[in-house]
Amino acid sequence: MKKGFTLVEMLAVIIILGIIVLIAIPRVNNVILDSRNTAYKENNKNIIRAAENYLNTFSNDINLEIGESFEVSFLELKEANFLNEVVNPHGGNVCSGYVIFTKVSEINYSTLPITDCVNNDVNSSEQFGLVLYYNFDTFAETTENIITNYNFDAGWNHNAMNNIKYDELECPKGTTSFGFDRDGEDPVLYATVENANKEASETYTPTLYVRTRDSDFNVTYFTADSSEDGRVWGESKSVPNDMRWHRIEWDSFVNPGHSESTRINYRFYSSEPINDPNSRTWICAPQLEQKNKATPFVEGVREDTIVNNVNEIFNSTLILNNTPKWVEDSKLGRGSYYFDGQNKYIRSDLELDLSGDQTFAFWMKPEVNTGLQGLVTLHNHSQTTNLGVNLHNDNITLSVGYTDGTREYNDTRSNSSVIFNEWQHIVVTYIESSNQVDFYINGKHDNNATLPKEVDFDAEMLLIGQWSLSYMSNYMYQGFLDDVMIFDRSFDQQEANQLYLSSLR
Repeated sequence: MKKGFTLVEMLAVIIILGIIVLIAIPRVNNVILDSRNTAYKENNKNIIRAAENYLNTFSNDINLEIGESFEVSFLELKEANFLNEVVNPHGGNVCSGYVIFTKVSEINYSTLPITDCVNNDVNSSEQFGLVLYYNFDTFAETTENIITNYNFDAGWNHNAMNNIKYDELECPKGTTSFGFDRDGEDPVLYATVENANKEASETYTPTLYVRTRDSDFNVTYFTADSSEDGRVWGESKSVPNDMRWHRIEWDSFVNPGHSESTRINYRFYSSEPINDPNSRTWICAPQLEQKNKATPFVEGVREDTIVNNVNEIFNSTLILNNTPKWVEDSKLGRGSYYFDGQNKYIRSDLELDLSGDQTFAFWMKPEVNTGLQGLVTLHNHSQTTNLGVNLHNDNITLSVGYTDGTREYNDTRSNSSVIFNEWQHIVVTYIESSNQVDFYINGKHDNNATLPKEVDFDAEMLLIGQWSLSYMSNYMYQGFLDDVMIFDRSFDQQEANQLYLSSLR
């Protein structure tokens, strides 16, 4: 006689099957998601390839300055036979979209494909609701060359040199070049500039262009003369005798607190024969900056602007001594900005009506977990009102507040903690009708919440890297930011995910 399963045995089987399903479903979902993401990346590769072919074909018709951008729709790329239909891996429908091209050098462009598989009628930033986009792909940084007589015309002491030649060779920076030979038994030569005022306890970085025939040539610098306190020596740098101009960049130094030297001295060492033109050396374009790194040579002060890559308004004029550091460490494109948490920020005057839906999107790589740090803020100075995305300890927040005497402050927060020292894509969207805020991290929905205070004011200024114009020292960001976007509409889950995937390569 055959016996059936007992109730206990059947329950055990059901429980085991349930456990298997619980384990299998997330893994299957992850496999499906990974497959879709791979398909999105493949779409991006095809779009970028089509964009590059478009550039190669029509480059003679494109007349842009470095930092400027233009857009080409998928429809235009398709009509020019550069691109096939872009199919949505998630639903199988045909996607619309466009490519933002930014000129980053005389011959190179960065490209960002924007794909829309939800509305399917997006062919430009205007239609996509993108009102501001800083891709940070071109170098923009203010500085001042403290050396005022970079043409060697006054204030230079070079009486230890012989057979001096001015402008014998062209300097790559267009300034006067200064050539000399070794002139005596002493292998050490000096050139001193008096007009290089330095403040006590501040950080400086010196650079100098050098070209030599000398097979054993070294150069260093020092501040102050032997009768002055607080002399700083730079490391000795060898220069190859390949008859090419080399920019010598020394490590930055802190001028001693008791020193306010007005000079910088260059010390040259040569072991070549005396008065031998075959071992001649040339220098040009000396620079000393009150910065912790070297930037490209400038005569006097360089004023720079970060360009809004979707139109010609809302550009940001950078402020000397408050500009963050432009670096080539970026998640997307050619560069990003590093904010040191010490009064470095980007500001842009603008006019935005914040009475409707809003979306903020950007890449970030935070470094420290320390209270409130401003990331991207829309500000009205006359009303002392802010709406912005902040890093609060290890959470992303959307905050609205007043920075007047009341300092009223309301915010909503993400569920997940950010990962420090890693790039993450952040999308925060605000829906006016419900005051709902949605957070997306790396394309995945993280949290939704209701903002306690209604948002309804006109933004007069964009702040990047700080939360407020008041109490700045408390709310400065430390870390990297890249590809900052602001939209005048809200995003849903699929759109936020598409925006994240558009950045992947």
